[in-house]
Amino acid sequence: MSLWREHFEDGEAKFELKQYGSAINSFTKAISIAKNGAYTVYYSRAAVYLKVGMTKAALRDAEKAIDIAPEQWKGYARAAQAHMLLRNSSTALEMARSALELIDDSIENTEARRLLDDISREAIDDSVSRVVHRTNPFTTLAPEIIGMIFEFAVSDIIPLSHVCRHWRTIAITQQSLWRTLVLSDPTHLEKARLWIARSGGRIAKLSVQEDLGRALNTFPYTPYAYNQLVDELKALDWESLRVLRLSGVDLARFGSVMRAINADEFLAHVEELDISTDELFPPLQSASEDATHDVPRNLRALTLRRVSCQWTQLTAHTHCLVSFEAYRQHQLSSAAPIRELLQGNPLLEKLIVHFEGYSTAPREVTEVHSTLTMAHLRHFELGRFSRFTHDALTDGLRLPALEVLRLDAHPQVNLVLSTILDDPGNNLRGLTELRIRSSPLSHHKLFRILLQAHELQKLCINDCLPDANALMTILSEHPSHLYDQYQYPDLASSETSAVPITCPLLAHLDLSQSFNLRTVPLIEMVSARCSHAISTSMQHDAGLSSGTLAAAPLPSHTVAALQSLTIDDCPQIDEATLPCLRGVIPLVNWEKKWNWNE
Repeated sequence: MSLWREHFEDGEAKFELKQYGSAINSFTKAISIAKNGAYTVYYSRAAVYLKVGMTKAALRDAEKAIDIAPEQWKGYARAAQAHMLLRNSSTALEMARSALELIDDSIENTEARRLLDDISREAIDDSVSRVVHRTNPFTTLAPEIIGMIFEFAVSDIIPLSHVCRHWRTIAITQQSLWRTLVLSDPTHLEKARLWIARSGGRIAKLSVQEDLGRALNTFPYTPYAYNQLVDELKALDWESLRVLRLSGVDLARFGSVMRAINADEFLAHVEELDISTDELFPPLQSASEDATHDVPRNLRALTLRRVSCQWTQLTAHTHCLVSFEAYRQHQLSSAAPIRELLQGNPLLEKLIVHFEGYSTAPREVTEVHSTLTMAHLRHFELGRFSRFTHDALTDGLRLPALEVLRLDAHPQVNLVLSTILDDPGNNLRGLTELRIRSSPLSHHKLFRILLQAHELQKLCINDCLPDANALMTILSEHPSHLYDQYQYPDLASSETSAVPITCPLLAHLDLSQSFNLRTVPLIEMVSARCSHAISTSMQHDAGLSSGTLAAAPLPSHTVAALQSLTIDDCPQIDEATLPCLRGVIPLVNWEKKWNWNE
């Protein structure tokens, strides 16, 4: 046996024993003796270099083996491995294919062929990934920017983490993506532990949904939910909490959970609070009191559902509300508490109050109220108001920024509209949505508003008018044709008279439960509005073609095309006309919800 082969076999033995340093020394001695000897020495030393992470050295040995014996497949195979580790995927694929062309089909080479096939597939995948990376601008963004995009685009980060490895890495490492925690299943509260860990404890939005809320409400009969929630929330940084939503559990019961983990100030930094109790578990009086007594002073949005509002305490504790919503409230004998809430929160932009039932309390003496200007109030919504409370709220209430007006089941809706119409400080021109449902509405009050609201985009009149066909006439004609008919001479000189049709921007119309609405007036209204919309479109297209409107907005007398029409429970509408309506309006809803034959 030659001396170089002794060193070679010694190197192989050391390699099997994982003595890689000694194996490299033995192979090096064999190469120095053999000079330009057997290619198997270089191939074998390349294998050792790959094991110890010396990839470039392994590649040099593999290339030397190819130079000595280009007809042997092992040098190409080792070069393919090295190039793959160096991310030279195209060269790795070339080397692997060369090896596969030279290797025979003997059984002892089965494992080698499988390895080469794997290298080929990996090289192809890597090449494709590189092309995608170069051509997809999304992959060149910094992880922080991608994280911000994720945060704005989706509410649930889990699906995004399953798209690819890159997205998963970003999703897991960006703490801001895990700051919204929704707890619903009382038997799987370990979710809180994962979210708190990945957010660094800085949960900004916490939502307790109904199933868990019910479990907390039935404590001590369901101690597992209470005890586990206490354990999971211990690591939460309550100074980061900005939004708290409790469904099916009142604030007092949730407060007992917080006291168990010494988090008495859990509401101190909350800016948005949403509380709803389940009908099966109505809040106790103490719970209702706590629901408004503990309201944080920097609260900006408060929503109460089936939670009795303590108006006096609420007014005393809130001064920077931007949004207030209260649903299913007990009737008041006077709206003075609501008015006081408005006075205490001058920045309010959204007010929604819905009551239950009707008040049987005697009416309080009506007082003359001074003007109360809510300069920022854009959304004003009242539901099922007592006939005894409208005057204290709307008398002297000035809404110069009003955009959305909704009145539901309001027995004195005409008086409310009168107070709004009679005050010149109310800018009806800026009204974009008007909804009146199940209220005894006067034609004249409604029509006077519509003739001024030429920025109105949504109109919903349900079960209100004694004759809905007159409304179709109003929406079909030029306002100036209607001033004398309805005795509105003061509007003739207003800028509203310049628009070509009443409510020119109207795009969504809901006339459900208009039981006397007939087919012909409806078709005539739709036809008139479509004609004006087509005319506007043609004028705009002509301007664009000539270049005069290329950089200019549409003119002030633009007429929008109707985008949706809802005529549910309108028994006098001929079903055969629906295809015609749907041919010009993208969305037409027509459904029989009541039995009209009864």
